[in-house]
Amino acid sequence: MNQAPETYHISPETDLARFLDQLGEDTVLMTDQAHFRVTRVETVPPRRRRSGTQPERVLNIIGVGNSGGGDIARFKDDYIADAIQGGRQTS
Repeated sequence: MNQAPETYHISPETDLARFLDQLGEDTVLMTDQAHFRVTRVETVPPRRRRSGTQPERVLNIIGVGNSGGGDIARFKDDYIADAIQGGRQTS
């Protein structure tokens, strides 16, 4: 029965981590005394820093979020007719 390999955390700011990031999928590292097989198990995408913008505010700008009870869908035909008439009111 195979045991799970020992796992060590390497800080991404180190030279070793930067070196390992450049390696291929399956690599052998050699010293005078030993050979070490390094296999990339999973690739974790780099974390994106959160910007100061709240997602809800961005969604409101593009019209997906709740922008405060807009009536565009309910009165779209009236708005289209008003646009066709050039915004003129007919009495």
